[in-house]
Amino acid sequence: MRPASALQNRLLSVDELDRGIVNLSAKINAATYELLILVRQFDERAGWLQWTFTNCVDWLHWRCDLSLSAAREKVRVAHALKALPLIAAAFSRGELSYSKVRALTRVARVDNEDGLVAFARKTTASRVEERCRELRCGTVASVNEAHRAHANRSLRIHRDHDRGMMTITIELPLETGELLEKALDRARDDAPSLTPEGVNESWSAIQADALIAVANTYLSGGGEPSTGASDNYQVTIHVDRSALANGDGRSSLPIESAKANLSGIGDVHAAANRLQERPELVAWLPYVRDMQIEQIAVHKVRLERARAALETLHDYAREIRATN
Repeated sequence: MRPASALQNRLLSVDELDRGIVNLSAKINAATYELLILVRQFDERAGWLQWTFTNCVDWLHWRCDLSLSAAREKVRVAHALKALPLIAAAFSRGELSYSKVRALTRVARVDNEDGLVAFARKTTASRVEERCRELRCGTVASVNEAHRAHANRSLRIHRDHDRGMMTITIELPLETGELLEKALDRARDDAPSLTPEGVNESWSAIQADALIAVANTYLSGGGEPSTGASDNYQVTIHVDRSALANGDGRSSLPIESAKANLSGIGDVHAAANRLQERPELVAWLPYVRDMQIEQIAVHKVRLERARAALETLHDYAREIRATN
């Protein structure tokens, strides 16, 4: 390896920089694999006892200056690789990044490892993470994840009197957060066009104005469900037939949440007979009947149900109005 000073003093071409970055990244991937092998062996031999720790995660957090969450993932992945030889081999050659391997080890099994490795080699880490999340959601075990996400929903408000500002932090399950985003989209699109003085408004400022518009609608008594919601403000769920049938497939939501939102439509096969009664879904009829695709998009909710996502904010807004 060239000394760092030599690299700094030499003007490399863009192609040389590209090759250097890619090659070094592959070496880092391979070195990370070696690190995880050492971590697994260290944990299996309970080496952390020598430093009076009770587990490998705490030792790694202290000894290697990792955050607890990063240390926990390193230990988890290190042990998972032992049962996944194809992923381990690709990782050791530097063909897969740690980000991809971390996601793959959450869903990989002996029967699907080969396909996942082939997919991971030809796509980005973000797409691998998305595919793995869909696979996790397509299993019955995802019900615990859905319950945990629901239990962790929250809204926190912080007043900064010195700046004259208020910070509102909302954490919602993904599907409920999507409803909130659709409500903001509708409020933003319904707002008057920007005047010349307002064309330089930032996107975050426009989103904040949309949230205020939603709150004002409820405060002014306009929060009753409407009947004319546009398809632009509907949320869809993508789910494999196999995930619905036997809990083994891909789903954009935890499978139990997807099944709950399928109520009123029935399972995928029964849906084919009922789609004719649902004008907004009739376009899916040929695909469901002919089974030409592995996924279908199922109508979930109209905009009026965004009210559920905004209940907490609505209650707080009423409280503010009462105190003022």
